Amino acid sequence: MNYQLNQRLFCVTGSSGHLGSQLTKLLEKKKIKFIKFKIPRPTEMDRNLKSFYSKHVNEFLTSNKHVDTIINCAASLKPKNHEEFYFNSCFPILFQESLFKLNEHSTFINISSTRIFKNSIDKYSLSKKNSEKIIFNKGKIVSIYPDIILDKTKGSYSDLENILSSKIPFVPVFNPGNYFYPINCSFLAEKILEISLNKKENKRKIIICGNKKISFYEIVNEINNRNKRKVIVSIPSKYFKLFPSFIKNFFYKSYYLQKFEDSDFLNHINKNDYDIIQTEFKL
Repeated sequence: MNYQLNQRLFCVTGSSGHLGSQLTKLLEKKKIKFIKFKIPRPTEMDRNLKSFYSKHVNEFLTSNKHVDTIINCAASLKPKNHEEFYFNSCFPILFQESLFKLNEHSTFINISSTRIFKNSIDKYSLSKKNSEKIIFNKGKIVSIYPDIILDKTKGSYSDLENILSSKIPFVPVFNPGNYFYPINCSFLAEKILEISLNKKENKRKIIICGNKKISFYEIVNEINNRNKRKVIVSIPSKYFKLFPSFIKNFFYKSYYLQKFEDSDFLNHINKNDYDIIQTEFKL
């Protein structure tokens, strides 16, 4: 890589993921200089997680001291243990601290989720909420909260297709479930890069979502109609507790998307605290 002084140099973590890979493609297309940081994962011997991550972050930043903009997409989407929960919650904080010690004028862009505004109790949402509580408030930090990323055949869309392809002939959806403003990954990546390139951007908290409000029931029904596989059963959420365990367990496969309420997170946030960017959505 031929780096020149006075040239912005980006670093993308989580570059192999859905959003991270889309961002790296966009950076390459626009011929913007960037590097990837493949974050090591601890072994059973690495009991002090703070020391483990701090060591690797400091080694990376020392070797790549020209990096001035970090876009942190790295996360465990379905954390299964303490190490993965810690990674979602605390790794961004450790990265910020180390970055600002080396370059106080740098920018740290952290990707969170709109799920922290809901009553979600899955570990991913809880880990992101925990990160919000301990966020390092020194330096230029931009927190970005995307709504559900929905692209045909990828990510959440693929997860829902898997549920619809099971042997059970019907799918219980506790209508209407959460309302979403889904966003396509390509549009999200473009907005994140636009924000990253704007040196005058002073907004610290930015919600990025689609311009179409859709309930979870509508999302499932739309995907199902493309394949005509299942009977979608709409059930009032108050009856959920009456269902046998095997139905609950089946339903829980989609619990990180579906809640048993009809909440619209945009109605429950203080809009003075967030910049809201809405883009076109296509399914």
